[in-house]
Amino acid sequence: MKKYGIAVVLILFAASCLAGPKKPDPAKFMPPAQSHGMTMTGYGCDKVAAGTSTVQSGGAYWSLIVWAQYGKEHKRYWQKTYSTYQVPLKHEVKSSGESAGSGGAIGAYGTESYDLSTLDSACTDWGAVVKSTLKIEPNADAKPQ
Repeated sequence: MKKYGIAVVLILFAASCLAGPKKPDPAKFMPPAQSHGMTMTGYGCDKVAAGTSTVQSGGAYWSLIVWAQYGKEHKRYWQKTYSTYQVPLKHEVKSSGESAGSGGAIGAYGTESYDLSTLDSACTDWGAVVKSTLKIEPNADAKPQ
């Protein structure tokens, strides 16, 4: 019987690993409505590169930082790392133009771009929970002190 119990635990563990990373619960990242004696005036998200990107790894790690501002001066007294995501890296080679004689590319240069839509979606989900729970509109335009 003990062997079956161990087998069940191993199967459940393997299944949870194969399921991939779990999405964070936005409610667990709820900023306080007041901080330092001031009420919340706004909230938002920042995307921060959290790891190196290489073509071999196929992507880069980016962290989503959620924050809240308080008072008339919009001081950012609360912030947390919401989650870290592996974002696919797209590498392209472009050129500055074509040679008049041969028509071949000249001035070749490489560009890297990232699809940050996963972070944008997570920020939108978190903001919707904050807005519905605390009844506060986002104020991402205010400059933090």
